[in-house]
Amino acid sequence: SLHDLNHNLPGAILSDYHAVQFNPACAAQTDTGRFEALRAASDAASLEAAVALCRGEFLEALCLKNCPDFETWLTLEREYWERRMIETLEHLLSSREEAADFGRAVETCWQILMLEPWREDIYRRLMVLLARTGNLWKALDVYKTCRHLLAEEMAIEPSDETRHLYDRIRDLATHPDPTPDATLPSLDPAHRGADEPETQERGPRS
Repeated sequence: SLHDLNHNLPGAILSDYHAVQFNPACAAQTDTGRFEALRAASDAASLEAAVALCRGEFLEALCLKNCPDFETWLTLEREYWERRMIETLEHLLSSREEAADFGRAVETCWQILMLEPWREDIYRRLMVLLARTGNLWKALDVYKTCRHLLAEEMAIEPSDETRHLYDRIRDLATHPDPTPDATLPSLDPAHRGADEPETQERGPRS
């Protein structure tokens, strides 16, 4: 109740008949405030710390009975903070790719796919990362996972770009090349395929 909140957090809650909010002038910190501050710093260490703050969905397990307006607000807020989390992971992924920290970049790809498993562009980046670290067969397995999910959730096949990448990695796996990096696409976002924005926006079937 508001009485309990005011008792346990004196000065932290502002409320009137219409609204309740956290007092921004209060010396206490919120996870969301800390998250945004770390995200704004943009260096890899800060982005990692921001991601670490996200231990579940916004206000997880909170439920108010017979409060449809609150439920609508909560749904929108959860969608907003999940989007912010995904954007932060994307920035972290790019940072790790640029630093050639491929092992941790692979981990970040999986984190994004846990939240948006239909992201074909992330599957491609994951395939390239695995191929560049010598895990060619794992990269091929990732393609199979991507293809299965797209078929099950969206009734579509992977894009031509993804299939061509699979073919290139399969060729490397069956006919080793002494300079495999020369046959793989760049990790630089400026040189990725033109269809990437389209594949990013795909979502699951309703």
